[in-house]
Amino acid sequence: MRPLILTLVLGFCLCHAAEAANDVRVYILKHQGAGQLVPRLETLAAQNVKVVGDGNRIVATGPPEALNQLDALITALDTAPMQWRVRVMQEQTRGRSGVVLSGSRNSIGYRLGNLGNVAEQSLLVQDGASGFLAVGRDEPFTRAFVAMVGDTTGLAETVDYRRVQTGFSVSPRQSGDQVELVLVPTLERISGEKAGKKILFHRAATRIRIPPGRWVALGETSKRSGTSGLKLTSWRAGNRDILDRLLVRVDPEP
Repeated sequence: MRPLILTLVLGFCLCHAAEAANDVRVYILKHQGAGQLVPRLETLAAQNVKVVGDGNRIVATGPPEALNQLDALITALDTAPMQWRVRVMQEQTRGRSGVVLSGSRNSIGYRLGNLGNVAEQSLLVQDGASGFLAVGRDEPFTRAFVAMVGDTTGLAETVDYRRVQTGFSVSPRQSGDQVELVLVPTLERISGEKAGKKILFHRAATRIRIPPGRWVALGETSKRSGTSGLKLTSWRAGNRDILDRLLVRVDPEP
């Protein structure tokens, strides 16, 4: 790295030896890379300033007044990148409603109930970068098969473990007073029991702009199932509602 910087400095001195009024300055960057800043400095700096860079160093040559302006530009541009705290909430609400007519007591009853589950995950991501977060568990799956031991045939079981996980990948980028998000949430959950157990898989991808500091609903799915039955002394009718919601929130991290 050091020989390359010396080569750059010597090259500047040789190319501009005739320009006695020109200075050569070397800048050590703290937060940004030279590859990120040099193209912007070439556009913003004065025409009589030459800029090259490598790694976290920038070498510039030009009149002292123009380099003083370059000092201010580099100070303004060499800042720590914005970091965002991205929070994703998965919310499921189950509701039941129904009516029961009892012939023995000649009465009518209403039943209402709600059950909610909320899961929240968060991830710290640098502006313009990508991040991925997943949490899960190993779920046992039992499989039955016919086995023969000697002259005896019977049923045997084997247990396999499969990873069930929930997570999301996200890429935030500041856009004015909003944040543009590329978000891909993934939700896996178990349905059924024993031999009928299976993994339900949900995935959604979206690109949105949202204001920081506020929960925004990305989408929701709903399912309704109705049941009715007749017994000797009563009649039942009811509905079961399942509502899944996905919300996201982005906050600047100090």
